[in-house]
Amino acid sequence: MKRNLYCGFITQKPSTLKWGYDEEHEDFLKLKLELKHQIFTLIESGVKNFITSLTQGIETVAAELVLQLKEEYDNEVRLVCAIPFEEQASKWSIHQRERYYNILEKSDKNIILQEHFTSDCYINAFDWVSHYSQYMIAIMDNVQRNSAGIMYCKALKQRKFIISIHPYTLNVEETQFSRDMILACN
Repeated sequence: MKRNLYCGFITQKPSTLKWGYDEEHEDFLKLKLELKHQIFTLIESGVKNFITSLTQGIETVAAELVLQLKEEYDNEVRLVCAIPFEEQASKWSIHQRERYYNILEKSDKNIILQEHFTSDCYINAFDWVSHYSQYMIAIMDNVQRNSAGIMYCKALKQRKFIISIHPYTLNVEETQFSRDMILACN
C-alpha cells in the first residue's frame, strides 16, 4: 500500500540562489510552478506524506504548496514539519515568522528535533527527514560542495528516489541508486 510513502526536500539556501529571497522574481515563479507540478505528480502516484525541515526559502514554499494541494485536491495528503531546533524562526523577519507559524498550524504533525541550535542541527534534521522518506525532491544547481550537494549525496547513498530540479534551467531528472552516481559523490 502506497499510503505510507514519504517525500522530503533538499534545497539550497536562498542566499546561494540568484534571486535570493525575492519570491516574485520571474525565475523563482517558474521554479515554483515546476515544484508544484512535481509534488502533484507524486501525489497522483500515491505519495501522500511530505516532510520538511521548514527552512527559509524553497522549503517554506514547498510546505505551502503541499498544504495548497491538500486543500484543493486531496485531503489525504499530510505535511510533517521536522523542526531542527525549537527557536528556528526566532531571528527571522516578522513576515517569515508569520508564514512559518501559519504552516505549523496547518500541518498534520510538528516534531521539534532538538531544543537548542547546534552547528549540526540542520544536517541532523535532514538525516531525520531522509530516514523516513523514500522520495526526495532536490532543488539545487549541482554544486556538490554546498550543504544541498552533501545532502543529495547522502540521499543517493541511502538509495532514495530523487527528483532533481535545476533552479535556473528547470531541467528535471529522476535518479535512482546506481554505483556510478555514488562514485560521483565521493
